[in-house]
Amino acid sequence: MMSIFTVLFVTLLAYYIWKKFGDNAGLFALALAVFCPQFLGFGHLVITDIAIAATGFLATMTFIKMIKDQTNKSAILWGLALALVALSKYIAIIFIAFFIIAYIYNILFSQKQARVRYLLIGLITTYICIVIVYAFGQK
Repeated sequence: MMSIFTVLFVTLLAYYIWKKFGDNAGLFALALAVFCPQFLGFGHLVITDIAIAATGFLATMTFIKMIKDQTNKSAILWGLALALVALSKYIAIIFIAFFIIAYIYNILFSQKQARVRYLLIGLITTYICIVIVYAFGQK
């Protein structure tokens, strides 16, 4: 199961670098990630650190997209990604505080008008997903 998160993390990392900086940079990032000794040595082990790295990177990518686009769809996708982070490791709840502080910083110091509505949509989506997963997990 953890190998899936390793592959997800490497794929997301290479995709993000490819979209942001081009083909050569994406290929270079993929090569660095694939031959990283930590991924080769620990990627197959059943520990939650690689899961939080993969889902945390996904949440950060969707958070940046939500700030740029400011649509309901991007806020819901960010909420789902943040729920994955919170469900991958219990200590990852700190990500929620980090993203709230980052969004407040964006509201205060950005030239673009940011709306609190999208932050609330994402956080409500996160809360609903966490409650649903924990409700079905208990018998």
